[in-house]
Amino acid sequence: MLGAIFISLGGVRAESLRSAIAEKPMRSIALGIVGLLGTLVSLVLCAVTIIGIPIAALGAVSAIVLAFAGTTSALTVLGAMVFGHKHKNIYVHLAVGCALFMVLGLVPVAGGLFQAAIVFAGMGGIVATRALGLLTRKPKPGGHPYRTTL
Repeated sequence: MLGAIFISLGGVRAESLRSAIAEKPMRSIALGIVGLLGTLVSLVLCAVTIIGIPIAALGAVSAIVLAFAGTTSALTVLGAMVFGHKHKNIYVHLAVGCALFMVLGLVPVAGGLFQAAIVFAGMGGIVATRALGLLTRKPKPGGHPYRTTL
């Protein structure tokens, strides 16, 4: 149900997240691993001071919510890869992806690796889209990146 809420409220941002995961899945997995490590390090460094503890707690909660949103998008992409030729409904894709996530997770060793790859792909999609477009890239000072004669 949480995935359906993310899909319905996500709009264009959720679509960009799904396309980032579908275009480069292995890059998304690698970015997810790096993003998880970076998040853990930044939360620990932020929680060093008394003032930083509430900020770290808020950051941890927001990281968990973003990880759920990313995993939802990764499951939707998985469902579309498997069942996309039968249905065009995104909620059916999510249901198929969740069913595969649950069933394949029962396989002793490979299931855990599969589930971890899906979660890391979702987190990597969040990193690749700069937290669903909430974080923007700052323009370089001086305007244009190339020198002009004007």
